[in-house]
Amino acid sequence: MSPLSVGYSDLAVAAILVVLNAALTWMLDLGLSRIILIAGVRAIVQLLLVGMVLKTVFALASPLLIGAVALAMFVMASYEISSRQERRFAGAWGYGIGAGTTMLATLLVTAFALLGSGQINMRNKVDGWQALATNPIDEPIDLAA
Repeated sequence: MSPLSVGYSDLAVAAILVVLNAALTWMLDLGLSRIILIAGVRAIVQLLLVGMVLKTVFALASPLLIGAVALAMFVMASYEISSRQERRFAGAWGYGIGAGTTMLATLLVTAFALLGSGQINMRNKVDGWQALATNPIDEPIDLAA
């Protein structure tokens, strides 16, 4: 299984969709066209910078450094979530909710990406899958259990 690569045509489609969105909001006079275009440019710059940093970190192949960068990104994302709450919870609850949602979303997206890409194969790794492969009628029933 080869890793998924994003080409220039994929980036062009994304850019066209952002420009189309800005054009539609301009035609409907919603007053959001400038904000959408600025957000699109900001996203491109931020993703390029994060991509350069992560490329360097992964090239160094240090598990400690990779873990530290992942932890730093997790802490910053959790802080951003807690700081954008209109009605904040008292104490550590606000930060805990941000951290919990970040952790859950990261875990689910990573699991689905790895399973969907074939990087992780669950067959014959879990006893339940092996049990599903056998016909239950052929198995003797243990009445002592």
